[in-house]
Amino acid sequence: MFEPHTTPEQSGGQMHDMSRCPNCTNCIAYLREKVSKLEAEAKLRDEFIECVCSELGMEAPYDNEEAMLIAHDLKAENERLREALTPSTETKQEYFGNFDAYITDVDEDGNDITRKVIIGWDSIKDIMGAIKKRAGNGGNGK
Repeated sequence: MFEPHTTPEQSGGQMHDMSRCPNCTNCIAYLREKVSKLEAEAKLRDEFIECVCSELGMEAPYDNEEAMLIAHDLKAENERLREALTPSTETKQEYFGNFDAYITDVDEDGNDITRKVIIGWDSIKDIMGAIKKRAGNGGNGK
């Protein structure tokens, strides 16, 4: 006769001594659920790696470790690009004053002159937003 016990969920995920109840439906259901979750995670990981490899032109069989390193590098690059395209104190310090344009104008005597105009921060933010928007929808513009 087996002693009554709690389910693993009720005992904080701790398994009891299964040698005392090898056919315990609570334990079997718990283990099946855990195995199912692990298999689903493995399937998602493999699909992700396959997608990354496909995008990079890598043909199967591919090295999962290499693919994961590439994915990590791509994620880091994506984060750097997002930061570079997000208006902030840091990007304002980096960009403001570094962009200019030359315009042709007429002076008070009617002579053509060329003036250098610094591109304002609001215009830079608009450009950053346009680049971010274009990149966000696959390069299809607006």
